[in-house]
Amino acid sequence: MWGIFFDNEEDCVSILENRPWLINGKLLIIQEWPESGDWSHVDMTKAIFWVKATGLPMAYLNASNLTMIAAKTGEYKDCDVVNQRALTRRGFLKFQVELSTKHQLTPGFFLDISRGRKEWIKFQYFCLSKFCYKCGHIGHDKSSCLRETIFAFPLEGEAVMAYGPWIRAESTVISCFNTGGICYSEISLT
Repeated sequence: MWGIFFDNEEDCVSILENRPWLINGKLLIIQEWPESGDWSHVDMTKAIFWVKATGLPMAYLNASNLTMIAAKTGEYKDCDVVNQRALTRRGFLKFQVELSTKHQLTPGFFLDISRGRKEWIKFQYFCLSKFCYKCGHIGHDKSSCLRETIFAFPLEGEAVMAYGPWIRAESTVISCFNTGGICYSEISLT
């Protein structure tokens, strides 16, 4: 653990606002210095991430739904401020949450729209460090994972792996239910 001090407060604010930070592909967890100076009560397993929620129908794509949707991934912290017109045009919500690095990331959820119709709302994480496509945890990859594979269950059809490149906001793969013909298979441990 290191203490980093800044001569310029704006630099400190910028570092905190632009989390997460990766160093050589590893997540650097940054927490604000506690006023008391006592680090014994600071949870260094929590990190701040920007998340994109896609797949929301137009009627649900608004700022009033933002905190409720963000709460499905972690503790809501902030959002990129855009007006309703910009939200509608870009087609997704973007928010910042604090989440535990001890738990799996939430890949998405089914939103009950109306009359039994459900839509898959996908979460994509920005600047995701080393990440396991098998179990959904940060800090290792599936080649060294000893946990069970996590699956997502479509409304119809067979279960698919819940995690893959689509969990990264920078990915062009659509979702676990629509991988564009790319097959992501489970690894077997013998």
